[in-house]
Amino acid sequence: SYPALVGLIVGDAARLCSKSDEKAVKQAVLHHFAEMFDSVLALEPEYYISKDWIKEPYSEGSASP
Repeated sequence: SYPALVGLIVGDAARLCSKSDEKAVKQAVLHHFAEMFDSVLALEPEYYISKDWIKEPYSEGSASP
């Protein structure tokens, strides 16, 4: 198994991110993590996976019912 850092964007911020450019959202998320952990290492993750649940037709905008 591998360690992971997971973050969720909810509410108005999620709706704004859903309408924004994916690269801009990724950059904002990584900068937020860098500030939270006071480390520039967060700016260059080995992997980055993003899921826009708002655009998922069967989830009604949520990862779980």
